[in-house]
Amino acid sequence: MQFGVILLSAAALLVGFCVSTAAEPMPSAAPSYPDSSRSALDWDGRYVGRLPCADCEAIETELTLSADGHYVLRTRYLGRSEDWHREAGRFVWDDRGQVVRLSQDGPDAKAFFVGENVLWQLDQSGQRIRGNLAERYQLHKIQEEVDAVDTPEPGASLYGTTWRLTALNGQPVVAREQPIHVEFVESEQRIQGFSGCNRFFGDVRLDKGKPNEAGGIAIAFSKMAMTRMACEGETHEMPFMQALQETRSALLNETELVLFDASSRALASFEAD
Repeated sequence: MQFGVILLSAAALLVGFCVSTAAEPMPSAAPSYPDSSRSALDWDGRYVGRLPCADCEAIETELTLSADGHYVLRTRYLGRSEDWHREAGRFVWDDRGQVVRLSQDGPDAKAFFVGENVLWQLDQSGQRIRGNLAERYQLHKIQEEVDAVDTPEPGASLYGTTWRLTALNGQPVVAREQPIHVEFVESEQRIQGFSGCNRFFGDVRLDKGKPNEAGGIAIAFSKMAMTRMACEGETHEMPFMQALQETRSALLNETELVLFDASSRALASFEAD
């Protein structure tokens, strides 16, 4: 009788152990990729480049990735249209933290492998493009931040002056009765002027620094708006306004102002009027 009680007790302990083991399975370890682009690189920022195009010269591309998971993509089909196409949304990382995919649908959905200051566009199967044309599928990061240098604040000569346009995209601009010009309003940190047909205005951001090879100041215009007058003949209005939108830096002296894009290409030149 005593032996039977001992046997039943042992059986009860064994059942309890089995139930406890089944109810608390060992957690499975999630894959970890400590050297992923997402965790190891300073990846957020603006990337620019010219991607191959089947029916145009190239696709001029500007992709901005933000740390909060949003993107802005601007594209222009060179040789086919001068208009920029803009889209925005959220992007997602792949499981390894190496590829970002834009929130697009259909066959045009884009994905990029993230490297050190460079993005490689992937093909429709999600693979890196190989061969002789591989380098053409890259977007390179633009260094927006610049170190301060010991130069005087240029606002003393920039503000309080009417700057008359003398050249646009490398071509001279003939002076008109009412020339294209810009003015900087220091008290409001705004820009205003005449674009050849309409009055325009917007915000200006100006920082000391050395953003291009020749040295200069970092400058950008935003929230641009203009009147809606209809004009006849060549006014240079649209390419001039586009140049303002693309401006990222400037060179300035007492009598001349030159605006540059992100690749240090001269967009517009002005003389103090």
